[in-house]
Amino acid sequence: MDTKNYLFDIFHQMSWADSMVWQSVLKIPQAEEDENIQRLFYHMHATQHAFLSVWEDRPLEIPEPTSFTDLISIAGWGHGFHKEAMRFFAEASESALEQKLNLPWTYLIEEKLGKPAGAVTLEGSMIQVALHSSHHRGQINTRVRELGGEPPLIDYIGWLWLEKPGADWDFVYNTQNKNT
Repeated sequence: MDTKNYLFDIFHQMSWADSMVWQSVLKIPQAEEDENIQRLFYHMHATQHAFLSVWEDRPLEIPEPTSFTDLISIAGWGHGFHKEAMRFFAEASESALEQKLNLPWTYLIEEKLGKPAGAVTLEGSMIQVALHSSHHRGQINTRVRELGGEPPLIDYIGWLWLEKPGADWDFVYNTQNKNT
């Protein structure tokens, strides 16, 4: 499998896993008021959007956490990332994946490392987004269990066992329609 097809699978699985975790969280009545869940989802989707802005070479515009009225509005923002990322990804060439990126927050990492950061390619940053998102989905699933919910199976191997289902983000729009 070539790199682009492999990454395409990774991004499909990431969208599916994000939607599955969102659906499990939204079944828990007290989740709406849980600051940890709000913070983790916001951070995960802010990071996704930040990288997308670099990939698309556009200004970094991340809304403040207080601009979201409820969890479903954060979920809709997260879904927006996945739609835009898939569009970007479909248009990217295989050779573009090898291009080096200038990440505007690199100086923060260099301060922690105490030395200049190494080069990052588009491909490397895409893998970072997928792995970073996976890390935070795990944290959210831990919180789901602490609140009495049942975390979904979201491992990559589970997605393969299920024969690569598509992400179901309808809950965002169905919930929004019920609230209007």
